[in-house]
This record gives sequence, C-alpha cells and structure tokens, in this order.
Amino acid sequence: DPDWDEMPIADAKPWGWASPTIYGVIAHMTEPLSALAWFTMMTFLFKKTRSIWDCVLAHAITNLLLGLYVIKFGAWELW
Repeated sequence: DPDWDEMPIADAKPWGWASPTIYGVIAHMTEPLSALAWFTMMTFLFKKTRSIWDCVLAHAITNLLLGLYVIKFGAWELW
C-alpha cells in the first residue's frame, strides 16, 4: 500500500468516496437530504473531472445563487 498522501485522490477506495458525503450530512444536520444530494453530486463531479476546482466553482456558484435568493425573497432561514 502506498502512503495515503502520495496516492492520487481520484484512486480512492469506496469508503474514501463515501466519507465526504457522510461528513456533509453530519455538518448540515438541519437539511440532511439536501446535503446528501449535494455532496453526492460533488463527489461524482470530482470523480468525473478529477478537479477539486470544479467542485469549488460549483460550490461558489450555488452559494452565490442561494445568497441572491435569500436577499431577494427575505428567506433568511435558508442562510
């Protein structure tokens, strides 16, 4: 087995792919289904593109859109 820090992240085992989604659901306990869907999609996006920056960009865009929605409609409970 290679050292974990030398292994390409895209070659992780299934538990390595599941752990970001599990973390996301735990970190967003007030909206677990949304977190499950979002982190699963980001995991698949990363697995497909092998670029963490694609995931960072997707996260930034969705946060921007959510922020604009919250401001426009006053839905502060979503923030």
